[in-house]
Amino acid sequence: MLGDFNSELPGKHCNIANFSLDKRGRILSNLLSEFDLIPVNCLPLCIGPEFTNVPYSYGRETLIDYICVEENNVQNVFSCSVLDDDAVLVSTHRPVLCILRFCDSHVDNANASKYPLHVNWKNVKEPSIMRYKQFINSNVDLQSVLTKTISCESDIDVLYSTFVKTVQLATSMCLPKPCLKGHIKPYWSTQLTTNHKSMTRARNEWVSNGRERDKECASYSQYKSAKRDFRRVHRETIYDHHKSIENELNETAECDNNAFWRIINQRKRKPKEKTTEIVFDDVTCRTPEDINNGWKIYFQRLYSENTNDSNNDRFLQNIASLVEKLKSISKMTDNSKMIISSQDVQNALKTCQNNKSCGYDSVYYEHMKHGGNIVTDCLKLLFSKMSEFGHCPLEMKR
Repeated sequence: MLGDFNSELPGKHCNIANFSLDKRGRILSNLLSEFDLIPVNCLPLCIGPEFTNVPYSYGRETLIDYICVEENNVQNVFSCSVLDDDAVLVSTHRPVLCILRFCDSHVDNANASKYPLHVNWKNVKEPSIMRYKQFINSNVDLQSVLTKTISCESDIDVLYSTFVKTVQLATSMCLPKPCLKGHIKPYWSTQLTTNHKSMTRARNEWVSNGRERDKECASYSQYKSAKRDFRRVHRETIYDHHKSIENELNETAECDNNAFWRIINQRKRKPKEKTTEIVFDDVTCRTPEDINNGWKIYFQRLYSENTNDSNNDRFLQNIASLVEKLKSISKMTDNSKMIISSQDVQNALKTCQNNKSCGYDSVYYEHMKHGGNIVTDCLKLLFSKMSEFGHCPLEMKR
C-alpha cells in the first residue's frame, strides 16, 4: 500500500517519545496496526531526505507519503530512498523509491524457456496450423489436467502452466521459426553476436540483482562495460562495412562502368509510394488541402459549445442499459457459480485481433484461435475456476 496519506507519522530521525499524533495520524496508525503494515520510508534503512512534502512557500516540511509493506515482508526490502532532484522535480512531493526482493518459486531465470516463442503469423501457412492443432489436441499432459478435479488455487496454477507449456512446445515443433534477415544488417558479424550475447547475459544478471544503479555494484558495472564494448564493436563494424563498399565502388568505377552502375542501382533505395487518406464524416480526404480542412472542421466542432443534448441523452441511455445488463449478470447467490461456456470463449476470441503482441507467456491470440476444441475447453475451465475461486495465476499477471 502506498500513496499520499496526508497524515504525519514519526520519521526515522524523530524522537518517538516527543512526537504527538494528530487525529489523522492516529487513524492512519490504527489502520496500519490493524493490517500489520509498516511504512518502509520511516525505517532507518531508508536513505535520502526525511520529509517527502516540501511546500512551494518553503514552509514546514512534512512526512505524509508512505510505502507500506506487511510486517513479515520487511526482510524482503532490498533498498528504500527518498529522491531529491530539484532539476527535474516540479511537484511538492518527493518521490519515494522502494525495491523488494522475493523468492519466486514459479520463475527460474537460469532455466528459461528453450523454445523459440516468437511467431510471425503472417508467414504461417495452413499445413503448419493443422500440425499445430493436431499436436495440441493429442497432447497427453493437457488432456490429463482437463480430466482432473480443480478443488484449490494451486490446481488453477497447474492448469495454466500446463496450457502454456503445451502451447510453447507445439510452437517449437510445428510452427515456422523466425529467420535471420541478413539484408537488414549486412554488416553483422560473429564478433557482434558474441558481444551481444555477453551484453545480454550481463543485463539479465543485473536485472536479477534488483537493477541497482550504483557504480559500486559489480553486476551494474559489468553490464555497463559489456554495453560499451558492444557499442564500440558495433560502430567499428559499420565503419568497416561502409569503407569496404566505398573501396568496391572506387575499384569498379575504374574497371567496369556497367558493373559500377549495376551496384549503384541494386543498393539504391526504392521510393515507397505513399498514399495518405483520412475519413472525415464518411468523406475520404486525400489531398493536403482537404485533410487540413477536415481537421479544421473537426476541431471547430470539438471546441465549440454543444447545445444539443440528444447525444448526451443517448449516451446516458446506453450506459444505463449496460449497467442493468451487468447487474442482471452479477446477481449470484453465495452458492451459485459463474459457468463460462465454450460459446462464450469462441465469441470472445472472435473479438481479438490478429497480429498483436503476446504477453509474458508468449501465447498469441492465434494460438488460442487455431488450437481447436481442447484449447476452448481449457480456457473455459480455466476462467470458470478463476471466477469461482477468485484467484488469478501469478504467471498470468506478469
